[in-house]
Amino acid sequence: MVETVLSDGRELSAATMPPSSRQQHAALVAAAILLVGFGGLVPFSAIQLPRLDGFVPAVEAIIFITYLATAILLFHQFSIVGSRALLVLASGYLFAALMVVSHVLTFPGAFAPTGLIGAGLQSSCWIYTLWQFGFLSAVIGYAAFRRADNSDDAARSSPLPAIGLSVVIVVAMVCAFTWLVTAGEQFIPRLFSDELRLAPMGHYVTAVNLVMSLAALALLWRGCNSMLDLWLMVALCALAGELAIVTSVFVSRFSLLFYVGRLFSITTSTVVLVVLLAETARLRASLSRAARLLRIEQERPKGLKLQAAVLEIANQVRQPLAAITVRGAAAKNLLDKTPPDLAGCKALYDDMVRDGFRADQIFKRIFPLVLDDAGQPQPVGVNEIAHAATQQLRPKLDGSATATELRLEPGLPSIPGHKAQLQDAVAILVQNAIDAMQADRTEGRTLRIATARQCDDMIALSVEDSGPGVDPAIADTVFEAFVTTKEKRLGLGLTVCRMIVERHGGRISAAPGMDGGARFEILLPIHVT
Repeated sequence: MVETVLSDGRELSAATMPPSSRQQHAALVAAAILLVGFGGLVPFSAIQLPRLDGFVPAVEAIIFITYLATAILLFHQFSIVGSRALLVLASGYLFAALMVVSHVLTFPGAFAPTGLIGAGLQSSCWIYTLWQFGFLSAVIGYAAFRRADNSDDAARSSPLPAIGLSVVIVVAMVCAFTWLVTAGEQFIPRLFSDELRLAPMGHYVTAVNLVMSLAALALLWRGCNSMLDLWLMVALCALAGELAIVTSVFVSRFSLLFYVGRLFSITTSTVVLVVLLAETARLRASLSRAARLLRIEQERPKGLKLQAAVLEIANQVRQPLAAITVRGAAAKNLLDKTPPDLAGCKALYDDMVRDGFRADQIFKRIFPLVLDDAGQPQPVGVNEIAHAATQQLRPKLDGSATATELRLEPGLPSIPGHKAQLQDAVAILVQNAIDAMQADRTEGRTLRIATARQCDDMIALSVEDSGPGVDPAIADTVFEAFVTTKEKRLGLGLTVCRMIVERHGGRISAAPGMDGGARFEILLPIHVT
């Protein structure tokens, strides 16, 4: 079994995961098929078919294997989740598996004319009844325990004693019931009139189990909150159909309904097993993909790891676009009113424009980076980039009454790069400087952009403002994603800026300015290394 963990600490398994809408539809279809199948067979209840003594051993071998495999998987989930409800349900499946063995050994004609281990005419039918009664009792117990907080840390840390005790109790119960209905066969009520025909008492006793199955189904229906609950209800539908056949229209063994009833038994024992195995395969595949991605991620350079993180952020930012669609539909409904709600429509459209513009700006910054679609590097002038970024934000600079000083060293060589990306990186720094100075509400706002050659192989571009400055203690963290002091911002601007610079083989740093404020410096290589 493969288990992962939910964000709140609960293990991710069929016992805890809520069912998807597709699974709910599939379960509904399966239950409907069982119901239609039962209804379609009722008119043929009196049809007697040839006796096949090997049929019961063959079918119940399948039922035993599926019940036992389900019990093992549920015991394993109990050891992970620590839920006593799962321990009770696993014990119920184990009980059913072992009772199947007793049933086939005592069934008349399967291995001996009247059955083995001293069985009589009534032994196998009473074992069948007790088999269903014990299994349904376990399902009801599971539903009752599940409604409470049944996670037990002691059981989680040492599940083997609890599992061992449960197995011992189940084996003892099966042995006791088997001995009771074989050694004391002459003292128990008669459920069969002869080897083939069911007595009236048989219908009444089976009706008790039918009522129990419906009660268990109702309990699960009231609190269904996991895939296990959902498909356990489908298994109960199959069992209820089998019991309804015996209670209402079953006449004798080896009739059409007798053979069909065994198919219902296979469904009851198999449904939960299939779900557990399918979920195990799905989780194992997910874990394998996660491990493969982790290995790839660990082998990537730091810059590429950040690209993957930003790509995930970009995917999540698509959610506001879905909100825009919803608001558009709501606005249309307001317009369809008589008279139209124009004020409400205006508010919705304002929200749509604002969200759409913001999402578009984020995508414009991120997608060229993470998709690596900027093309081949071209010779780029750093002074030209500084001029272009300043002109791009000129309206905001003028609107905020910020004096701009360009100190650009002439004659700088070109560098290999992507002009649009580098311009965007500088524009992010300029925009941050404008925001910082506006938030500080100081007079004499000044923005300085300078370029200079450093050593023989690097060009420096700095952006310095007269705002509140950068605390040296956090200067190294301002480039991390989601680190921001601005309301309603994602804190991605400097992260994207660093990505651009690192993609060009450079580096970026933050420090206090010479006259207060903050100073960001980009170092870019002149030659590709």
